[in-house]
Amino acid sequence: MAASVVAKVARDAQMAALHLEFPRYGFADHKGYGTAAHQAALKLHGPCPHHRQSYAPIKRLTWAIDTAGDSRNNKTA
Repeated sequence: MAASVVAKVARDAQMAALHLEFPRYGFADHKGYGTAAHQAALKLHGPCPHHRQSYAPIKRLTWAIDTAGDSRNNKTA
């Protein structure tokens, strides 16, 4: 059980750090879980380099952006 607490604390810290680099996704608030706000940010801004590209919803979203010719810069707010 202690290992799961350590893992959660480490993940929360990682999400807070990602939030500083990619604030438009709200990583500090949702901690990487697929909340409605996170889904809305993904649809608006597309995935950032840290989104898991092999995850089916991200893969579909990336494909849709690529086929639309979108060249958004996802790094800044």
